[in-house]
Amino acid sequence: MRALRGYTLLEMLVVIAVIALATGLVAPGSWRMMESWRRDSEARALLIALASLPASVREQGAVVAMKAGRYDQDFAGITLPEGWTIELDREFRVLANGACLGTTGTLVNEGFTQPFALDSPYCRARRTDGSQ
Repeated sequence: MRALRGYTLLEMLVVIAVIALATGLVAPGSWRMMESWRRDSEARALLIALASLPASVREQGAVVAMKAGRYDQDFAGITLPEGWTIELDREFRVLANGACLGTTGTLVNEGFTQPFALDSPYCRARRTDGSQ
């Protein structure tokens, strides 16, 4: 009689257990990394939106003035993503001609903070923690 070749049920269970163990060790770190990337890309998108304010203000011809403080839904016509807040250290103004009177502040989201500055006169947005 010919012997049948193949894997036993026990060998297959051991392989599945090893794969499950490896996945269990790697998955949490991968999840944290993906969350970090998501937050960073949302922060970058907010900085780009802030830097584009002078153009939209110039089109509308109206001054935008935001007092120092915390904004959690709408900031100068920019709808913030869910869970994000902008905290301004001092007043922020964009004149009708698009000139920006700069400010500093912090983007905040669930333990993630990103200090930023909007530089005069063009509202150049930059991170102030050393990264650009």
